[in-house]
Amino acid sequence: MAQNDALVTGTSGSNSPGYCTERWIFRIIPLFDETSRSSSGRPVEAIGIPDWYCMKKAGRVFVVAGPSGAGKGTLIRKVLSETPGVHYAVSATTRAPRQGEVNGKDYYFLGEEEFERLIEQGEFLESEEVYGNRYGTLKSEVRNAVSSGRDVLIEVDVKGALTVRSQLAGALLVFIMPPSMEELESRLRKRGTDSESEIGARIEVAPWEVETGESDCDVVIVNSDVEEAADELARVLRGEQV
Repeated sequence: MAQNDALVTGTSGSNSPGYCTERWIFRIIPLFDETSRSSSGRPVEAIGIPDWYCMKKAGRVFVVAGPSGAGKGTLIRKVLSETPGVHYAVSATTRAPRQGEVNGKDYYFLGEEEFERLIEQGEFLESEEVYGNRYGTLKSEVRNAVSSGRDVLIEVDVKGALTVRSQLAGALLVFIMPPSMEELESRLRKRGTDSESEIGARIEVAPWEVETGESDCDVVIVNSDVEEAADELARVLRGEQV
């Protein structure tokens, strides 16, 4: 979806093209025009999506992606502490908790069998194996907030972001860009949570993530200064152009 697209959602008794039913969502321009989101708009393309994502007062979905070490988590924590009302979608993972991490707050820490069961039941918007551990975004984490009118922020890698967009056409993808590959490697080493082999694997995939993020995401934020980057992300969540 183009950067300036918007969502018009709601219910209608008509199944004719150009009118919204409970199973369809429509694009109009611009993305951040709140009055346009609730107006009838002009006939535009319809995209099949889940019922809960097509409600008159449905919340927006923001997907923040970037390479490991780009600073996604730091920016998100800072922005959410200053932006009330935005729901952070807690991811599920099979990896062991790190020191200080809390189940249900940082991640839902699951066993392999439980994770596989949720996949089989179709409970994930996206899931994948990353460096030997499995990660996924639970539909319930997004559905419950969006259907109650709250905006949702999802933190994933680039591949996961593209998968979410394939499921939720109106999701806005925000790519967090490292200032350089050298700085990215430096940040990975300084945080002290990865082995040498994990650092090498993350650095190896980073060029593809940067290229894909720049070309496929709606907003690109270069995280060379935390305060400036956090301000840009906050403006996106508030519905302002960056």
